[in-house]
This record gives sequence, structure tokens and C-alpha cells, in this order.
Amino acid sequence: EALGTIQVTEQSYIDRIVRCLTNVLADRNQLEDPKEVSHMRLTAALSLAKLGIKAIQAIPSLKETLYLDQNRYVNANALLALKRIETDEALKIVLHYLEMSRWCAKTTAASPY
Repeated sequence: EALGTIQVTEQSYIDRIVRCLTNVLADRNQLEDPKEVSHMRLTAALSLAKLGIKAIQAIPSLKETLYLDQNRYVNANALLALKRIETDEALKIVLHYLEMSRWCAKTTAASPY
């Protein structure tokens, strides 16, 4: 989570931070403790949200996370990150996802929330 609060202006450092966080987002290795891995992805997405526009190069990774991650809290933080990046591309992804998610495929009788 600290990576999202680092206040640096040098682009090479920002690029490294974003790369590190997107690598965590991409790790969906179910052989590890799924709860721990899911928490790491949730925190990585939140850290990218804290970076805002500085995380612009994470848009493709955030989009993939938004649509493919099975954890709705990871999805929510990816959505927040895209919203805070605020480019036209990021906001189009946000709008499309919200339109599509009116019908939540993850909500079941066993998992209503």
C-alpha cells in the first residue's frame, strides 16, 4: 500500500512502481493462499488508485483486472483506479463496466453481497 503513497516526480521511479503493482495484479496463482493473493491484488489496485494519473500506463492491466478478477473488491479498486486516472480511455472503461455490471454475474443465492 505504501507504493501508492510515494511522492516522487521522476518518471522512471513512477514507471517502476506502476510495473511492480501491475505485476501483483496479474498474479492470480491459485496454488498460493487464495485469500492472501487476493488481498495483495486488492491492495495493488488501491495503490494504483492513489497514484491517479501517474498510473496511466496501468490502464490495460486495470481493465483486465476489472473484467477478469473473481474478487469483487479487487474489481472495485480497479474501477476506482481507472476513475482517478481520468483519461478518456480510462473513463470509457469505467462507464462500459458500470453499464454491463447492472446485472452482476457474481451475485448468487450463496453470495448475495
